[in-house]
Amino acid sequence: APTLASGLLIASSFNGIVNEEMANSIIVYSAIPGTAARNGLFTPILTKRITEKGRSFYDVLQEIRKDVHTSTGGEQRPFWYGASFSDISLTGFD
Repeated sequence: APTLASGLLIASSFNGIVNEEMANSIIVYSAIPGTAARNGLFTPILTKRITEKGRSFYDVLQEIRKDVHTSTGGEQRPFWYGASFSDISLTGFD
């Protein structure tokens, strides 16, 4: 099931329905909807990258996407929907 914390929804599988309660949020998938994700790959990369200081969450998501894509030889690519109106940083900006 998806996890919602401080406006961030991380979902390895999600039915794609977004409602008004999710406004100003980001929904992150471990793989493009409709494609398979390798078990045990996305979460370790996410937890490593998500603590990087001084970067916007969108920049971190780009790095996560690159890492997963490279690790799978191009077979898996994380995907997200963004409905945020401002930069997001989970560790704060310098």
